[in-house]
Amino acid sequence: MAEKKILKPTTNQLQISNKKDVKFFTFLAKIFLSEFPTVELHSLGEAISSAVRVAENLERFGYAKIIKIDQFTYTFEESKEERRGKKVKMVVTLEKSQKFHELTSNLKK
Repeated sequence: MAEKKILKPTTNQLQISNKKDVKFFTFLAKIFLSEFPTVELHSLGEAISSAVRVAENLERFGYAKIIKIDQFTYTFEESKEERRGKKVKMVVTLEKSQKFHELTSNLKK
C-alpha cells in the first residue's frame, strides 16, 4: 500500500493547466488557501478558462473571494528553434473567506 504524501505549498502561486480537470485544481486551491491568506491562480492561453472556473467555484461555494484579475501578454522564446511567440496570461487573486476554516474542517482528515 502506497504511503500518502502531504502537500505543503511553499508559495501562494498555483499554476493552472489543461492537463488536469477543474475539480483537481479547485481541490489544490483549497490546500493553498489553507496555508496562505491569498492565492494567485496563474494560467496561460487556453488554460485561462479553467482558472476562471476554479475561481468562480471557490467564490460560489464560499471558500474565497475574487479580489483581483490581471491579464497581460506573455512573450516567450524557444532557444532550439529560435521561435518567438506571445500568449495571453491571466492571474486571478483570491482571498480566503472568513468561513473558510469552517467549510474545510474535514479537508485534512
